[in-house]
Amino acid sequence: KTETLERTVDVVGSLSADESVTISPEVSGRVAEILFREGQVVEAGKPLVKLDDSIQRAELKQAEASRGLSEVEYKRANQLVNNNAGSVNTRDSALAKLRIDQAGVALAQERLAKMTLNAPFKGLIGLREVSTGEYVTPGQSLVSLVAVDPLRVEFRVPEVYLTGLAVGQSVDVTLDSVPGEHFQGTVFAVSPEVDVNGRSVKVVASLPNESGKLRPGLFARINLKLETIEDALMLQEEAL
Repeated sequence: KTETLERTVDVVGSLSADESVTISPEVSGRVAEILFREGQVVEAGKPLVKLDDSIQRAELKQAEASRGLSEVEYKRANQLVNNNAGSVNTRDSALAKLRIDQAGVALAQERLAKMTLNAPFKGLIGLREVSTGEYVTPGQSLVSLVAVDPLRVEFRVPEVYLTGLAVGQSVDVTLDSVPGEHFQGTVFAVSPEVDVNGRSVKVVASLPNESGKLRPGLFARINLKLETIEDALMLQEEAL
C-alpha cells in the first residue's frame, strides 16, 4: 500500500547562543552605576553600566561654549562682509574656527557617550564581574550578554547524507534536561566543507525558545528530516 514516507537521520549536538558578547568598556573610568540585575532579560539599547562622566560632561560644556562664541563671531564677520565693511578673509577664518569648534562638540559628545555601556541586542544578562566604585580599563570584562531566543542547534551529519541536506529542513530536538518534550527547529545553514577528520558536515538550525527553558550548552538529540516522499509504495518485509 502507499504511505507518506519520511527519510530521517538521528544525530547528537548541542545548543549555542544566537548572539553572545562580553560587555567591556572602550575607555578607562570608575563604575558609577550598575543598571541591571543579574539573570534578567534586557532590550537592545538598554544602559547596563555607567562610568563616572563628570570630566566628559565638563569637556562638553567647554566645547559648547567655544562653539557658541565662534557662531557669534562668524555671524558678525559675515554681516560686515554683507555691508562691505569687513574682509572676506576674516569671515572665512571665523567660519573655519566655527567648524573646528563644531567638530570639538561632536568629539566631546562621543567621549561622553562612551561612558555609558548599552546592550547591543536583546538578551539574557549573565553574572557581573565588577562592583560600583571599581576602576575599570579598556577591554576588561564587566558582564556577559547572551541572546537565547532563538537558539542555535549545532550538529554534524555523516557525509553520506550530504546530497540530502538543504536549508529549510525540519529538526525535532529532545533534551535530557527537559524530558518528555520535543522542540521543533529549522535548518538555516549547512557548512560548505566536509570535516576530513570525522567525515561529517556541520549543520546549524534555529530553535525557538520563547519559554526560556533552554540554555546554550545543553546536550541535544536531533532527528533531522531529510525528505518527505508522498504516496511511497510500501511492501511488508516478509513479502521479500
